[in-house]
Amino acid sequence: MTAPTIYRSDDPGAPVMTNNGKNGVYEILKACLVDGYSGKAAAGWSIVYDAWNTDGVCTFTNAGQSGVLGLAYNANGTVGPLVFTASAMIDATTGVNVRSGDNVADIANLTDSSAAESGNCSVFGFAGNNQCEYWCVIANEHFCCLWLSLYSDSLFSTSHDSSNYYKIQNVFFGSVESLSGLGSVSASLSGNFIFQGAGRKNQNVYWGVDGVNQGCAVTNTEGVMINEQAYAYVYPYCLGEATMGNNTDTHRRIDLVPLAIYVAVGSQSTSNANQTCVVPMLFSGVGMAKSRVYDVMSAQGRVSLTDVIDIDGKSYFWAPLNFGEAVFISLDASDWA
Repeated sequence: MTAPTIYRSDDPGAPVMTNNGKNGVYEILKACLVDGYSGKAAAGWSIVYDAWNTDGVCTFTNAGQSGVLGLAYNANGTVGPLVFTASAMIDATTGVNVRSGDNVADIANLTDSSAAESGNCSVFGFAGNNQCEYWCVIANEHFCCLWLSLYSDSLFSTSHDSSNYYKIQNVFFGSVESLSGLGSVSASLSGNFIFQGAGRKNQNVYWGVDGVNQGCAVTNTEGVMINEQAYAYVYPYCLGEATMGNNTDTHRRIDLVPLAIYVAVGSQSTSNANQTCVVPMLFSGVGMAKSRVYDVMSAQGRVSLTDVIDIDGKSYFWAPLNFGEAVFISLDASDWA
């Protein structure tokens, strides 16, 4: 098992993303996951096909080849790429069990527009050439987390606000701890793969914190590939805002629970969703009202995506999510295996 590597835009030798909104996500993921850069070895992923400069498509797979994360060039203004998942690729532009957002997808028809099929696809990026200027990747050979921003202090700071959905983007993808017979994070069974975070019908990136799907589920609760509309939710964010813990001073302990993915097939309702997997390296603090983690971390002077925090004998980073939510990222190798 391999502990995650932390890659940041301010690392010596890191890719510089100034005025590179159209290609930035592609270059960041390629550098961090596949190639590495000065002082930082690659996380251990590989490229399935790199046709970015010819067909506008690049696909990545993790060490166990449990799934594919794909980027498709976005012709819409200065907006970043569209995103899809697949269980495998036949060629550079044809995938098996391709999904983007909540729908079965055709890579050739992914477009950031109001077209019937593309309306629900996952779009990565704000409009603007500097949307990737500041970034952070936390990844090992199985799983990856990515944050992007136009502003340094929106990622690396003690002070954050709940209206940050215009300032940051954040996604995670890769192998998870499947509850449907597809094994642990390091399992190589096709389908044990999730993508969560890209926006739907917009140019922002959400985590389903409002109870609305913003993820991309590959399999159902039986481990079978989904070939119809499906909605993925992240627990506990999909439950809405907590009502406890409005007083920062009352928090003597942060109780963490791992994130879980629930999938509803054919119906956009959390009541019809079933748990398919746990994301063992990502945690949420329960019992706190929205943005309360921000206040607690600020009171303690903890810089997001920078300071290592010890909770119950385990090391974490903390990071802002959209709409005032927060996540704790385990740095323990056993949570990434």
